[in-house]
Amino acid sequence: MPTKEAGSTLPDTTATHKEQGPKSISFAAAIVSTTRFAEMQKGKLLTDQTFPVIENILKTHPDYVLKDRTVLPDDRPAIQKYLLEQIAAPNHVDVILLAGGTGISSKDQTVESCRTLFHKEITGFGELFRYLSFQQIGTAAMISRAAAGTIKSVLVFCLPGSPRAVQLALEKLILPEISHMCYEMHKE
Repeated sequence: MPTKEAGSTLPDTTATHKEQGPKSISFAAAIVSTTRFAEMQKGKLLTDQTFPVIENILKTHPDYVLKDRTVLPDDRPAIQKYLLEQIAAPNHVDVILLAGGTGISSKDQTVESCRTLFHKEITGFGELFRYLSFQQIGTAAMISRAAAGTIKSVLVFCLPGSPRAVQLALEKLILPEISHMCYEMHKE
């Protein structure tokens, strides 16, 4: 973690913003997978391990709550409908996690679905995610189109569908900065 240089009289505004940020943060999570959606529609037990990863990581932060979880088909109208419903809800969540649909296959629609709705894109998220992913899986990291942005006052993260990738994003990028990001979203 970067620290203030020795002898510097400049304040560490990042640390201040983290401290001033909200302690209680609400999340929604959606698995974006046409295969998993079809399983759910048929009433089959979902084999996806992403929800348990998200739930276990959020449990380590007592003030973070997963308010909604669902499975969506990899379909632009379905993804956008979910996002807009979450954002329009009276007590909407602070953060939406979308896991899946970020690859380069023609069926992968998550990033395109979100980018048309983003008010601001957080380009550094995708860059840092691919950098960290490269350290874990090598050159295959370049195939990920992980992205993040804001829609109104909600932070949206488009993550690969791999539980390991979701864990990496949450533990190394999202949760260390989420209070700071929420602070920035709501300051005047």
